[in-house]
Amino acid sequence: TGSWKNWESNERGSILSLVQAEKGLDFNAALSYVKDYCRGSVSNEIDSFLKGEKGSEVSPAERQAEGEASKLEQQQREKEALSLKEAKLSDISTLIEKTRQITGTPAETYLRKERGIQGELSDSLRYLPAWTTFTYSGHGGNTSFSGALVSVAKDLGGNTTAIQLTYLTAEGERAKDKSGEKYGKKSFGVVK
Repeated sequence: TGSWKNWESNERGSILSLVQAEKGLDFNAALSYVKDYCRGSVSNEIDSFLKGEKGSEVSPAERQAEGEASKLEQQQREKEALSLKEAKLSDISTLIEKTRQITGTPAETYLRKERGIQGELSDSLRYLPAWTTFTYSGHGGNTSFSGALVSVAKDLGGNTTAIQLTYLTAEGERAKDKSGEKYGKKSFGVVK
């Protein structure tokens, strides 16, 4: 951490020495350059150093308090991320409930004629009828202006994690905008 190594030449050093070498900068210029990639107290300490200000000493108790506050902030961010993930998964589950089996729909026509897929189609492929309204990530009133092929993604445990919508015409072709360009596919859920 905080160092680099060139495996071909066996050179190594600190991040600042790498920036100095690659950008042709002196120490202070390299420090100023990396400051833009830092946040919070690190960025402030670099500013103080570059201005010639003496850094303030931090007592062990203050450092511990800062660490605990940082840990609490991280826990809060993780809690918010989990809450958002759960809301997204709930929204896509509700949307999947509005879909139909693919047999006899424009989605099946699209897969068979435009994509050339033969044989049995997976149960993870569904059809969302045109003008279906749904909520996603707290934003209600989303409407599928045309029907859509819904591809359901699942994790190894069989849990739904995401969906992808491919907008289609009633004839089973990719839907296009006024300029004739195909509408982009849309993904919803937790994609990793």
